[in-house]
Amino acid sequence: MNVLLVGSPNSGKTTLFNRLTGLRAKTVNYPGSTVDLLVGEWGDVQLYDTPGVYSLFPRSPDEEITLRALKTKEPHAVVVVVDATQLSRQLAIALQLKEMFRAPSAAVTRVRSASVVVAVTMLDLMEREGEKVDLDLLSKELGLPVIPTTSDSAIADLRRAIENGRGLKLGNGPGPLIPAP
Repeated sequence: MNVLLVGSPNSGKTTLFNRLTGLRAKTVNYPGSTVDLLVGEWGDVQLYDTPGVYSLFPRSPDEEITLRALKTKEPHAVVVVVDATQLSRQLAIALQLKEMFRAPSAAVTRVRSASVVVAVTMLDLMEREGEKVDLDLLSKELGLPVIPTTSDSAIADLRRAIENGRGLKLGNGPGPLIPAP
């Protein structure tokens, strides 16, 4: 089973990838640090860490790598990794995925269907500032499972969401819609 981690630069994708796979991919605090697909094993899952993207309409070679992976890796699930301290900007990708699969247009291409799960990182930083995110409300508003990544039990919840396909099933028939190159 293939699972892709997708999200904005510095959202915590590579840190989550390392935690799930036990690998030690380099993490740095600037955009463009992941410029190719990283792959590791998480049990029976082939987990792909993709370069950071600001949208699913690529403007750079690294964003094109992510889009190509969505088309060619035939993911069972796409985990949208979002930084809790940057939700307003980083949820755009989750919303784009969801919206694309509801509004077909000439600018999209069909690929194999996958489910979408949102993984929220850096909740501890928000809590230090005295702020909280209502993950249940966020899940209801997005229409997608929203899972924190702050504990081992939360990671088990993420695994279950992926395995059970609880995410939004993207597309009917041949598969979901993604932007054409």
